[in-house]
Amino acid sequence: MDIRYSQELARYFDRLRFEQHMTQEEFVEGIISLRQFRRYLNGTSYLPQEVINLFSQRLGYRTAILMLEFEAEKIKEARTIIDFYNMVANRDHASALQFMKDHPLEKVRDEGTKLLYMNAVDHLDLQTGKIKEEEYVKRTLELMGYPEIMKRKVLTTFEITILSSLVNVSCFSEHDMIADRLTLMADNPTLIYSGQNEKMLTYVLQRLAQYYGRHKQYQKVIEICDKAIKYNLEWKIFYLLDFIYYFKALAHYYLGEQDAYEKSLFQCYTMLQTEGSSVRYERFRKLVENDWPIHFHEFAKNYIENRMIKGSL
Repeated sequence: MDIRYSQELARYFDRLRFEQHMTQEEFVEGIISLRQFRRYLNGTSYLPQEVINLFSQRLGYRTAILMLEFEAEKIKEARTIIDFYNMVANRDHASALQFMKDHPLEKVRDEGTKLLYMNAVDHLDLQTGKIKEEEYVKRTLELMGYPEIMKRKVLTTFEITILSSLVNVSCFSEHDMIADRLTLMADNPTLIYSGQNEKMLTYVLQRLAQYYGRHKQYQKVIEICDKAIKYNLEWKIFYLLDFIYYFKALAHYYLGEQDAYEKSLFQCYTMLQTEGSSVRYERFRKLVENDWPIHFHEFAKNYIENRMIKGSL
């Protein structure tokens, strides 16, 4: 069991005993010492299975049922905060501000999810001009406990998502180190504790694709994008694939690979049509038509017609 997971579970037990109007002393009596229980709460000691079973019994639950409830609650809360993070990423400031009113930070129970919430707030402050990039970097490094976090072998998807936000910040001097670490972790998913939050790994890969594109490492961009596409297919989701295909199209274009560029750009177009958001389509239309001397919709129409003639769509 991961030490952070153990700590989260101990805090879950602590909340349940509080809801049943038990003191900590009453809860742990005859099972462990109060000092040991507080070690579990502080994350300095692992919560063993036999203690989990005894705690569950004291609360009146079967262990299997309690664990299922614990996981379901964590997943539900995480998805809610991911939605908030996406509001900020999409610059939907009105929705993000309303979310903060409806879901204040103090109501977030999971410590890892709190990190993502706090980083989203910092992003919002950066986007709205409340802070400068230098302050954003300072807050993010403090939030993550950098550079000590880089010494840990396994990180959560939320932790790597927050770290990935630094790779494209110009005033941060160590983005190469973070990009290398994140790329290594993406190649080795066993180094990532997902907690059922696979979408966020695609977010990390999107940022890495942008990073390698800025450094003109176009083959690396294609590798990163293909990895994101593979993950989406495995998880049966379509998260950020419009961006992924857009970056892939740019990379193929700069490498002079015309057919691959056109195919990726058309796939970007189809993703946007599938999503059905006129606002998002307009955003990409401006990006595409700024990058290439084309009309995006006409390009897609011609691509279909040409492939129908060739019989290779």
